[in-house]
Amino acid sequence: RVLKTGGQIDYNQQVLARYRKRPDSLSADPVRMYSSILRVLEKAENTLDLSAGELEAVAEAKAKFRAFQHLNEGKGVLRVGDVSLAIDHLSKANSYFNQTKLSAFIRLLRVAPKIAKLAFNTRERLRG
Repeated sequence: RVLKTGGQIDYNQQVLARYRKRPDSLSADPVRMYSSILRVLEKAENTLDLSAGELEAVAEAKAKFRAFQHLNEGKGVLRVGDVSLAIDHLSKANSYFNQTKLSAFIRLLRVAPKIAKLAFNTRERLRG
């Protein structure tokens, strides 16, 4: 919006603030964070006079953030044990990412859900 209205954006290499993640912050909940990003993109798409290239960039950004949202929703439902919903969300995410590891994990969830959940929980514990 700044650039669309004739404003200027400059870059500064100096650190102006430090980031501290709190449990109740927006970035502590990735699903909520990606939902907010998608709302901002929708608003920009609907309220700004965007060129064809800008609309294309917004559409690509929406696809990317929707995929990240599905990925994190899939992880969340897997944490509580809903394998079928996890497969659904992870498959939707992987239709954008097209990652071999994610495809293999989705297959493992389908054929050996207990082993897949054990691997997922172990990885989550190791990552802290």
